[in-house]
Amino acid sequence: MNRDIAFSRLVLFGIGFVFAVLVFSFSNGGTESLRILVVVFSILTGILIAVVPILGDPKSLFPGSSRIGSAHRRELRRVLVRYTWLIYLYLVVILLSFIGSLEWPVGGDIARQLALAIGAAALVFSFSLPYVLYQALVEQLNKEVKRRKTTASSSEASEKQVATEK
Repeated sequence: MNRDIAFSRLVLFGIGFVFAVLVFSFSNGGTESLRILVVVFSILTGILIAVVPILGDPKSLFPGSSRIGSAHRRELRRVLVRYTWLIYLYLVVILLSFIGSLEWPVGGDIARQLALAIGAAALVFSFSLPYVLYQALVEQLNKEVKRRKTTASSSEASEKQVATEK
């Protein structure tokens, strides 16, 4: 793994942890905050579930040899695994919010505080998602332009050949 990427992930994790501690410390854990949390993470889960197929589209593999395709497939698999875990994290936040809203005599407050803290960290972890989606879509657009250039140049060559034969 690249050192810059590892460092940026460590910084993102640290920011998420600090944010989670702050939310855990200063929140009152009320039911209104849990409702907001459930709505936000339900939407985020839906968006992420829609984005994962775009990132894992087989057309997004780099063209070329099977080694190039295999290396790119491994990279995409790492990204997909990361975002699959993020979906699970979102679902845990929703589950903890549900448990915290049940007003149980034991564990309800802990579940509410955990939902808020984990939710804050998960929200920070989600900040890289728009850029990853942007990269995947730009990559697919670039491949389509390259494919069209290749197709156009090969059709022009065949037209020239037909013209010279006449």
